[in-house]
Amino acid sequence: MTSLGNNIRVVANEGPGSRRYISPLSIESGELRIDEVNDKIIWDIQTSAKLIEPGINFTEGDIVTYLLPTSTENQYNINLELKLGSVANITLSSDTPVGSPLVGTYSITIEHTGNYDPRGLPLINIRVV
Repeated sequence: MTSLGNNIRVVANEGPGSRRYISPLSIESGELRIDEVNDKIIWDIQTSAKLIEPGINFTEGDIVTYLLPTSTENQYNINLELKLGSVANITLSSDTPVGSPLVGTYSITIEHTGNYDPRGLPLINIRVV
């Protein structure tokens, strides 16, 4: 998540035409969701380990970690959330029916489209192959 966030920030700061490739991007447990509406990336993992108390947020750098209880006893969803709303407006695209959530191994391209949203933030496209 840190590497993904760093790559998005570098592309946003370098300007139009800047791009980075990440291959492979492996999501071996849980699922990775790209929330285009709220400009954040969330890695959601189901676990039986109560790593932190529900309702408590743990922040390390740009990643916020929190635990959500499930309807199953002793099962939790731990979420690592990378918020990008102050850095970029993100979009997700693919030539295949791949969409969010992502599970498995992918190659991705992070690209500055050269366009900006009304807030002046760069439009960054995350292309999944």
